[in-house]
Amino acid sequence: VALHGSWNRTERDGYKVVSLHWQPDGDIIERDFLSGFLGKDDVIGRPVDMVQTEDGVVFVSDDYAGVIYRIAYQEAPLTTVERAPKKALSSVDTLSAYSSSQQQQLQQQGKQLFQQYRCFTCHDAARAKPSRRIVSLAALSEKYGVQEVMSLMETPTPPMPLYPFDEAQREALAVYLLATPIGQ
Repeated sequence: VALHGSWNRTERDGYKVVSLHWQPDGDIIERDFLSGFLGKDDVIGRPVDMVQTEDGVVFVSDDYAGVIYRIAYQEAPLTTVERAPKKALSSVDTLSAYSSSQQQQLQQQGKQLFQQYRCFTCHDAARAKPSRRIVSLAALSEKYGVQEVMSLMETPTPPMPLYPFDEAQREALAVYLLATPIGQ
């Protein structure tokens, strides 16, 4: 059973896969099967679901890391699949695609959305509640371009909520986030 993990609790719970074992008396014993997704101060994964093939291989999906784990019993490990190197962003997907005045206008609109939807409660340590885990966006531009950030807002990874942004709002917020190091 995949225990996806809590995202809105002060003390996190779940973030693992457990196996259930029925006992002759009808009791059920729960044992950790796959854990380690929850560190002391950070989350590195959230298991969503699992399936087992006829030959006993178990696949576990993780929507936080965006991967599927393959678990096999007493088998030589598979060769590691390396991710393709991140392609360079085209000028169409970077801030350089916007004129200075367009950037300024979009950043202002994005800043207003960031404030209106209280995004700072999760992304700005100076303004968040003391018990809140901060997700820094300071290096966002090193990993993503405008279209990628817009796509992340359209289908966010929990615990980020889905906001009712239209395309223009997503673009404005993406430009603001890529131009402003938030959460340092």
